[in-house]
Amino acid sequence: MSRSFKGFLQAYTQELTGCETSSIKKLFEAVAGDSPRGAEALLLLALASGRVDYLMRQAEGTPFEAAYRAALADLDRAGGVLEKWLEQLPGQNRYRKVWNAWRSEATRLERDRRMLPGVRDAIDLVMAERGMTRAQACRLTGLNKGNFYAFMKGDVAKLSRETAVNAYRTLANG
Repeated sequence: MSRSFKGFLQAYTQELTGCETSSIKKLFEAVAGDSPRGAEALLLLALASGRVDYLMRQAEGTPFEAAYRAALADLDRAGGVLEKWLEQLPGQNRYRKVWNAWRSEATRLERDRRMLPGVRDAIDLVMAERGMTRAQACRLTGLNKGNFYAFMKGDVAKLSRETAVNAYRTLANG
């Protein structure tokens, strides 16, 4: 997995609120202001980082207080284990959607690693059909020679899925 659930929540909350901070106070101000989409991710971040009491003090007297208290009560009824609670929520639940986004990101790297050998083989086939050397392919695609050579030898971590697929398209169409 590329990063922890807590790390994902930090980045996801920042993305949803448009704030480049780890401050629960500033993130909540953004949620209460013009970024309410980040409310669920912020509560999950506070839970994952042990700062839920601080978030609840920030939420006092706002419409988010009741929603947060309801979610915390539901979590408590489910046994208090965050991941277990998130897994059992219905698919359209807003907290479950944050969990689904994490699971999607967490498995993306694994999916890419399974797919990239096929892209490498397709690039190799196109190069063979065109009588192209690896150096020529690097010049045509603009890729770093060392990374491309390592990728073609089997080190699929050297190119992202997007870069590898773009290289294939360039070679196949160029």
